[in-house]
Amino acid sequence: MENQAVSGTKKPLFGGRKPLFTQKELLLLTGPLLGGHCGGEITGLTGCYERPQGCGHFFMAFDISKFTPLEKFREAMNSYIQYIKSCPTTNENVTIYMPGEIEYDLREKRLREGIPLPESIINDLAQLCRESGIDSHGLV
Repeated sequence: MENQAVSGTKKPLFGGRKPLFTQKELLLLTGPLLGGHCGGEITGLTGCYERPQGCGHFFMAFDISKFTPLEKFREAMNSYIQYIKSCPTTNENVTIYMPGEIEYDLREKRLREGIPLPESIINDLAQLCRESGIDSHGLV
């Protein structure tokens, strides 16, 4: 069974048939409903420039308060996140991230420390400031 997972298999590793069903439903929402392609018809991001990629994008928003009180939802989500993050990993140095967490952490770091720029960009900006009569103090 483990060898199938490593070598690649179409059978879901957990959840029985439901994940596959959900995948098919999402494919219909992002493909034919929007005029996009399905499955193998979608080209990769690189290498095929003769025709459009054919990838559709479907966005859906829910008003959570119409289903459950927001505070109850937040508590359940926090509990779920803690459960996922506490799952054992195959490598003790691996951190489990939730979707968007890496980007959030990077945003917080950039707000704290600034956005790093290559020296050549800083020099170009300083030159533009000099040419435009703008004080470049604080640029570096």
